[in-house]
Amino acid sequence: MIVRRFFKFIFIIGFLFISGCNRQDDDAVYLTDSQSQRILMFSSIPWDYRNLTKAKGGKCNIERIKTTESGDWIIEGWVIPSDNAKKLAHTLLLGLNVNGKESFGIPRRKYRADVAEYFHNNNLLISGFEAQFKKRSLPENACIEIYQIIDQELIQCPNNLLVNFKAEQICS
Repeated sequence: MIVRRFFKFIFIIGFLFISGCNRQDDDAVYLTDSQSQRILMFSSIPWDYRNLTKAKGGKCNIERIKTTESGDWIIEGWVIPSDNAKKLAHTLLLGLNVNGKESFGIPRRKYRADVAEYFHNNNLLISGFEAQFKKRSLPENACIEIYQIIDQELIQCPNNLLVNFKAEQICS
């Protein structure tokens, strides 16, 4: 029994190490209807996506960065492959680049009828996203990057956002 638990523990530690996982409990959370839940932030692109072809493309918009009563930051926006897309990305990744140190998380998807209506495309109904971060993990001058996983491609949106709490700016 003890040996079995030991091997399970070793397996979990090994899996986290191999996947590039860098768990930072206080850094990122996403909201659910019932409670806030913390998500894992990866120190590099998660293992499953590292060998995908990389490209820039799609359309995305970070619409707002707002604060909660507890001082957390919530990032909201939408992302689509194209105006006339037949399907949405399999997975979204939200990247944070803080002074050259990158971390990645998977934001919560949101229903966005307004985006589908604007582009006259009902395939875009779940094109929204939301992610919540502790204030200290989203410092001034952090660059927010949005990635889509579509048909074995890692597609980075062309417009990243520089976190400047006085005004929104594009970062390179």
